[in-house]
Amino acid sequence: MYYSNSHKSKCSNLSCGCKTDYLTTPDPCPTPDACPDEQPCSEVFDSQCLIYNGASIICGPDTVVETGDTVQDALAQITAYFCAGSAPDVPSDITCGVDTVVPAGTSVVDALPLIVTYFCDEVTDINNQLINGSTVNFVDTLDLNGCTIRSFTIELLSGATVIETINFATPAICPRHIIEDEGTPLTERDTINFTGTGITATDTGTEIEVNVPGPTTYGLFAQTANSTPVANTTTPGTLIGTGVGSLTVPANTFQIGDSFRGEMFGNILARNNDSVTIRVKFNAVTVLTLGPILMPSVTSKKFLIETYFTIRTIGVGGTVLTGIKYQHESDAADKFNGHATTDEIVIDTTISNTLDIELEWSAADILNSITSQTFTLTKTY
Repeated sequence: MYYSNSHKSKCSNLSCGCKTDYLTTPDPCPTPDACPDEQPCSEVFDSQCLIYNGASIICGPDTVVETGDTVQDALAQITAYFCAGSAPDVPSDITCGVDTVVPAGTSVVDALPLIVTYFCDEVTDINNQLINGSTVNFVDTLDLNGCTIRSFTIELLSGATVIETINFATPAICPRHIIEDEGTPLTERDTINFTGTGITATDTGTEIEVNVPGPTTYGLFAQTANSTPVANTTTPGTLIGTGVGSLTVPANTFQIGDSFRGEMFGNILARNNDSVTIRVKFNAVTVLTLGPILMPSVTSKKFLIETYFTIRTIGVGGTVLTGIKYQHESDAADKFNGHATTDEIVIDTTISNTLDIELEWSAADILNSITSQTFTLTKTY
């Protein structure tokens, strides 16, 4: 900048206090000795007397300020240029993310309001979507192993509006398996060791199956009360009284080789030369008959009946070898007289089978009477 009173005749008719010779800005004022801080000097000049001596200011094809223009004229020209919309248009889209804030070809004057509006709107949207609430819901499901999987749904709310939904699931939570020894919990271990003859463990794909064979010999039935006497009648009657356990083998339970033994003991009276017939029955159907057996005179003596069964084949036409032995005391001799028989009979193992033992007298007489006191049925194999 420099001072002039006559540049381009712009100051020729002005009394602005400028000299005809060019002046330079004087040196800064000295700092008074008494002042602790430096004191800046200020000078005021008329803007019409300050000449711009730099290169012309060009905006695109337009010259906005020329070299030699006064500062007053330069400021007025710049203001007029932009206010009149003479500034060049925006050459390409101004974007923010996927949004076009200012399209290409928009004037600078119009672009500024678009920018302000865009960001004001975004701030408003952000304020409107402030999270001020949430809802949490979950659903529990069980997998094939009995483990629980909890699925959560969380909704973030701005007022009543859902602004985001979050879904996730927890890892499977499996129940603890408690092993007890006859009701007493045992310490939890990673390994369970099964011992004993014949015990096997198999992975079926969905579970571990442990097979613990039962004992080969065990009781199935035990009579606990005397049977109803079969006395003074020719009607057959059962020799088995009430007891505990069961005389029935469920359907499809028999296996080849299954063997059983029945033992009966009780009191008998018999008239000389009358006879008895003993029958083994399954489901009320006679499968084996022993007798008729001619009886001697028997006065309040003991008798013994033993039965044996072994399954040979199974199915609808299964077979079982059945044997029976009958013994009794007599008045004439202090000993047991015995009779026995055996036969292979057909048995349907696909249905349940119930055992019974019946006795029939050949004549009705008050001297003919029989009562069992005990009967046990045992699985021997």
